Amino acid sequence: MRTLDTSTPLAFIGIGVMGASMARRLLEAGFKVTVSTRTASKAQPLLALGARWADSPVAAAKGAGAIITMLGFPE
Repeated sequence: MRTLDTSTPLAFIGIGVMGASMARRLLEAGFKVTVSTRTASKAQPLLALGARWADSPVAAAKGAGAIITMLGFPE
């Protein structure tokens, strides 16, 4: 298992009820987090904490050292 430090850029895809809390914790810990979600307005609180916005999951993942997904409703 690889250990990440705060210099590792992260992509967080899906910031609904659970994902937003997880991404917030990562930001508070000092990680650089790029977020992508279907509803852009849900990203606003995270952007205020320093998250970067990506228009798509592919854009969020580009350059990330780790990708975290929190997606529901698989259909």
